[in-house]
Amino acid sequence: MKKLKASEIRQKYLDFFVEKGHMVEPSAPLVPIDDDTLLWINSGVATLKKYFDGRET
Repeated sequence: MKKLKASEIRQKYLDFFVEKGHMVEPSAPLVPIDDDTLLWINSGVATLKKYFDGRET
């Protein structure tokens, strides 16, 4: 078995889903920048909050 770096494993994982017709979203930090709203982090939608609160459409 070939040894792979973490970045290579990640790329293979993403490529698999792209081949199945999925889109890849940009990575986002676990702790959002300029937002200390713990509720959004716990619910797993911190990266989508800007759409829910109307800042972006």
